[in-house]
Amino acid sequence: MSVFGKRKAQEQELPSGSRRLLNLGSFSLAPLPWHPRALEPVMSAPAILSHYEEQRRHLHELNSIVTETPLAHCSLLELVLQAAHLHSQQEKGSVLSRVCLNAAQLWNHSFFFDSLCPPSVDPSSGRVRLVSPPPCLRVLLDRHFGGVHAFRERFTAAALEHFGSGWLWLVQAPRDGALLLLSTHDAENPLPRGLKPLLSLDLWEHAYLHDFGGDRTLYVSAFWLVVNWARVEERLHAPCL
Repeated sequence: MSVFGKRKAQEQELPSGSRRLLNLGSFSLAPLPWHPRALEPVMSAPAILSHYEEQRRHLHELNSIVTETPLAHCSLLELVLQAAHLHSQQEKGSVLSRVCLNAAQLWNHSFFFDSLCPPSVDPSSGRVRLVSPPPCLRVLLDRHFGGVHAFRERFTAAALEHFGSGWLWLVQAPRDGALLLLSTHDAENPLPRGLKPLLSLDLWEHAYLHDFGGDRTLYVSAFWLVVNWARVEERLHAPCL
């Protein structure tokens, strides 16, 4: 699991993908949850390292400016939960606005990397193959999307229709347990809306420029080959924030 550490008692209350995202004072960046070559041949090590460097850039900027603000005492999670409100109250490019942007991007990238895993290879053909979600997740995808294939189609369509930079999320609504798709722009994520994120896809161009030449269609197709369904299931059963 990726990034940041604070108190174990707090970590245990967070859904998978949010643990170790708490740290008071300066923030730090932990290694990727797998070796940079682990996603090959679907995604190359240079592409992963370039993407990871983007996260490091957000970390560096956050640490360089957060101490100058009233938010210096906040954990990363607290910054993310306040990001939507604070960002709307601040002028674009202001210090507080940049704190919100970089904190959310830091969290989003960690969640995204933790949503991926090495591809499954068919031993007889040597080809990478799609992996099905666990049974309990399939039941929910059947109920809310009409099946796994229908879910993939709707998720893919939403990713391709998304204009500009941002993120696509599979989320769960705490009130009724419904699974929903949420498309967000820039660094926005589902947490301030009270939604539980289960899976995410980075739609910023830097995520698919190196391996896919900026072709989002190829990138989304490749994404399905490295989805970490086990992690999605863990998040499903974890308590809401």
